[in-house]
Amino acid sequence: MTVFAKFISFVVLLVITASVSIQHNVLGGNPEVPVHIKIAYNESVNEMSRQQRLYKDINCLARNIYYEARGESEQGQLAVAQVTLNRVESSMFPNSICAVVNERYEVKGKEICQFSWRCDPSANPNLVVSESNPIFQLAWQAIKQHPTMDVVTHDTYWFHATYVKPKWRRFKERVAKIDYHIFYREK
Repeated sequence: MTVFAKFISFVVLLVITASVSIQHNVLGGNPEVPVHIKIAYNESVNEMSRQQRLYKDINCLARNIYYEARGESEQGQLAVAQVTLNRVESSMFPNSICAVVNERYEVKGKEICQFSWRCDPSANPNLVVSESNPIFQLAWQAIKQHPTMDVVTHDTYWFHATYVKPKWRRFKERVAKIDYHIFYREK
């Protein structure tokens, strides 16, 4: 069991224990329920929720790196991660990693995904990248270091593979070519 999984197990046990204790005392009519137990219970639930969201976001970012750049250098993978995280911080895109990765819209009756693998029926959208996988570690590193990352600029929001030529690229400024991707920002 990983350290992260052990921590989650401990928090869940703590929450269940505190929850049973509080419910017993409150429902049993005991007015002497210590305030610190109620506060600790709420903090534990909030911390567990925060940890669960973080783990989910790391997995969303890891899947995006995996499907978009798994055969590329670490710099190429970090560039894809940085674009994803840049979008989270921009008001032009959703404000969570998973929402950015899963974003899609419709144009003339056709579904368009922000990241092509999300519309690819052969890609597994439920793939869980294990904590021991280097891509998971790279995703976690990117999240922690995003404010200081400089693989591409912090206003770089788009990229495409070198073997495609999307029409939108004419309206963007090319920032970099890393491995098999070309990166862009607004003109």
